[in-house]
Amino acid sequence: MRNFIHACVFVALAATSAVAAAKDKSFEHQFNTRVSVDASGQVTDVEFMKDVPEALQAMVRGVAADIPFEPAMRDGLAVPSRTSMQLRVAFTPDGENYQAKVLSINGGAPASVGMHPPRFPASLFQDKRSMLAMVVVRPHPDGQPNPEANTVESIQFYREDQPIEGVSTRTERELRDALLDAAAKWTYILEEVDGVAITTEIRVPVSFCMAKRASSRSESRDICSAWRKKAVEGFGRPEPVEPGVRLAQPRWEAPPSPTA
Repeated sequence: MRNFIHACVFVALAATSAVAAAKDKSFEHQFNTRVSVDASGQVTDVEFMKDVPEALQAMVRGVAADIPFEPAMRDGLAVPSRTSMQLRVAFTPDGENYQAKVLSINGGAPASVGMHPPRFPASLFQDKRSMLAMVVVRPHPDGQPNPEANTVESIQFYREDQPIEGVSTRTERELRDALLDAAAKWTYILEEVDGVAITTEIRVPVSFCMAKRASSRSESRDICSAWRKKAVEGFGRPEPVEPGVRLAQPRWEAPPSPTA
């Protein structure tokens, strides 16, 4: 079996590919947006973080407008805000048009605008182990990097999907340095609450996956995707650094899975 390596910065490096909707075919796409939410929790405006064909913009704005939010709060009072929201939408042919259905939502977090994965040390490749680290960054109020405030909260190594201990101190030190070097260049568009940018500790899971038993890249991708999903379960999002502030959060339940 061949070894396939996948390195990914979770969420922060979610890539949006170009949408090419083939005629009479269903398709799915993830849209990275920045939405304005009023004090009642209603979405009032949608800004796209990547270029989106005009034919799809109106449809996405329509489904986004129907997503209710818990509004942002300042000192106990609901206030307007701006926040990022990732929408995965399915488009199904309906005559000459398409129907749009929201499949998943990831919202209520600063939007990343300049992030690149770390240069992983050679020892990771040599050891043939997977890794999941949690990097915590606290950018300046304008979203620019603040390297002195960044930390690596945790590093866990895996063999297949089982956590392992006893990795060399040198490997861990080199990895920690690589993570901090990368985080020192990450930039964000911070959330706004009542017109003011809010400094937040942003938790960024960074994973490095080796699917040693995979026989193809697609199988490797599936194995690594399942491992990452399991590995990041339970990771929470911290409160804003500024006291008395609660960030807006979407109130949305995923559609039920189809039954056989």
